[in-house]
Amino acid sequence: MVDGALTVSFTSTATAATRALVEDVLEHISYANTSEEPPASVQIAWTFADGDPSGSLSTNGTTTVGITPPTTAPTLGTSGTSPIYVENATAAALYSGTTISTVEAAQTLTSLKLTVSGLATGRARSCASMARKSV
Repeated sequence: MVDGALTVSFTSTATAATRALVEDVLEHISYANTSEEPPASVQIAWTFADGDPSGSLSTNGTTTVGITPPTTAPTLGTSGTSPIYVENATAAALYSGTTISTVEAAQTLTSLKLTVSGLATGRARSCASMARKSV
């Protein structure tokens, strides 16, 4: 590949460029994109020429490749505060230094699940609350 162009020339005198060989080569050309934020699609222009020195015949075309962007999960970092809660008092903060990153452009957070375990059988299950904050 040079300057974004791939050129395949069938110049061997030992192996003829048969239709089957050319088709096989074309079917093994692929496209990949490793960008975290790729475009929605790319268009690949191509030219196919028979290379006849007495008057080469060619055809041009394009192939559009649709790209599904990667979905990278958001990240969350926080530190537990080891709180002590006094019964019927103000709620104790559980975490500090919390940072959240959505990684992908335009990605939004839609939920946060907190699972509480270790409750005695028959005890109230409503034991976590969250102060609403604007983000």
